[in-house]
Amino acid sequence: VVLGPRLPASSLSPEVLANCATTLIVNGDEVDRGSGALCPLGGPAPALAWLANHLNTRGLQLQRGQLVITGVTCKSNAFAAGDHIRATFAGLGSVETRIKV
Repeated sequence: VVLGPRLPASSLSPEVLANCATTLIVNGDEVDRGSGALCPLGGPAPALAWLANHLNTRGLQLQRGQLVITGVTCKSNAFAAGDHIRATFAGLGSVETRIKV
């Protein structure tokens, strides 16, 4: 999980998230492309709404500050020590890391 600065809520509408093109690059080679629509139920917002409603039927609720992962937008194989990984999210930014052992 990679966390960064908060983005303004206006940049995170359900439509923006579902249509967000993503690219996964490993060691300079593009290995996959995707979009938020690949998340369960067609996007992160519907998946989160389903989770909140499901928890409610069990007398539970999401708590402030909880981290919820709603799905993946790109598929990848295992990474190896030394790999440089970069993921870009159109209009939202990018993250990158190097695997160290």
